[in-house]
Amino acid sequence: MLKQSYTHKLGLLLLAAACYFPIFLHLDSFPIYLWDEARAANNAFEMIENGNLIVTYYNGRPDMWNSKPSLLPALQAGTMLLLKNNELAVRLPGALVAIFTLILLFHFCKKHLKIEEIGILAVLVLVVSPGYVGLHVVRSGDTDVLLVGWVTLYSLSYFRYLHQPEKRFLWGIFLGLLLGGLTKGVAAFMPLPGLLIYTLIAGKEVRKKLFDKRLYIAGGLAFMGILGYYFLREQMNPGYLIKVWENELGGRYMRTAASLEAVNYDYGYYFKRMVQNRYPVLIYLLPIMALFALRAANRNIRQVALFCVVFCGCLLVILSQSTTKHHWYDAPLYPMMALLMGGGFWEICRRIFASFSPRKVRVFTLAIGLILLAPAYRHILAKVTDRHQIRTTELEGGFMSQLVGEKWATSYTVVKDVQYAFHLGQIHFYRKTISKEFGHDIRIKTDLNGIKTGEYLMACQPAIMEKLSQRFDYEVIAEWRTCSYVKIGTKK
Repeated sequence: MLKQSYTHKLGLLLLAAACYFPIFLHLDSFPIYLWDEARAANNAFEMIENGNLIVTYYNGRPDMWNSKPSLLPALQAGTMLLLKNNELAVRLPGALVAIFTLILLFHFCKKHLKIEEIGILAVLVLVVSPGYVGLHVVRSGDTDVLLVGWVTLYSLSYFRYLHQPEKRFLWGIFLGLLLGGLTKGVAAFMPLPGLLIYTLIAGKEVRKKLFDKRLYIAGGLAFMGILGYYFLREQMNPGYLIKVWENELGGRYMRTAASLEAVNYDYGYYFKRMVQNRYPVLIYLLPIMALFALRAANRNIRQVALFCVVFCGCLLVILSQSTTKHHWYDAPLYPMMALLMGGGFWEICRRIFASFSPRKVRVFTLAIGLILLAPAYRHILAKVTDRHQIRTTELEGGFMSQLVGEKWATSYTVVKDVQYAFHLGQIHFYRKTISKEFGHDIRIKTDLNGIKTGEYLMACQPAIMEKLSQRFDYEVIAEWRTCSYVKIGTKK
């Protein structure tokens, strides 16, 4: 018994290590990413500066471009206070919520299904899913990794309450809905139609829960908290609710607007992206695993499988109906698909090894599962350890970080030609943080107008450097990739 307990603890420790590397390895090796991560990082920095936890600010003004609630910037502000203003501080809240999501999946399988092996397989499937462990979700400081965690929390809590109506699950529903709404607003409630449909088709006893007032109290209190935040922010920042309508409700869902940077793809966009790079290979196995899970001998597995199929099907339809589509919008699907994969694989192995003892079935299931997932795990590790993946759009921030500490890089101008002003968000973040910590004087321009002899300039766009060479002589002091730090000489 003691040996078995030791082996079990060692196995869980190895599982934790396997989860650690895809999520945390080199998490701070890449510069802050453009758009959402850069915007949230700026919001968090200014939240520390002005102490306003309700209204997010960007460059000293209320942020009306990013209308999401302020939970993510508030969490990032907390980690920045602990770890200083750096990439790890920006991404750590999301990484911790990712770990919470994995623990949630494992705990659900252990307590409800009473089969730890399904939990282990589900966790490993999730951490090798590029659509989950990638940019805009786990590996960057965006709202979507938090959204996945809160949606998974309230969805699994709701499922457990339907089949085991205990008060503690109501807390999971309340917290999941509240935190989801305070993270990404309306997007947090898109899975709700799927939960309702499951409740209607899962049987008479389950349908009775639709008349359980405790469910409505838990949900109602969460919605009241969310609405309270929105109305308070409107009072502090008039016009905010109009932006919420444009960005989160009819504006983003019903039409494609250039002002929202919306992208309109065909109905099968999310499935195609899964096939291409977000769920490769696994997407073809998913229907098979779902079929076996739906026909499992274990009633609990069948119920969970039906729940996951309805959840994923309904959410996929809702996302596909929207005229605005971005590949990371499908992130809440991956934990439920991981559960389906784990349950289906367990059932297949149970049938194959039916003549063996239960202990041997567990061992064989895990051994075969680990072997099959090994290539996907190596692939995800290769992605997170590839430091050459820095995109050209983020080179400025990386070079600015390298210039810190150089005596000749305390006062300079960063020049970047952009289509939209918010494309400068990453540079603004590094300018603010470097200026605050080191007292450097960093200026930002979108063209060469006003550049003078004797000034120091940094640029990463070859087109900018070509224009500069046509106007001035200059001395190159430092270079990195396509970036140059130069001292402006005489005018030509």
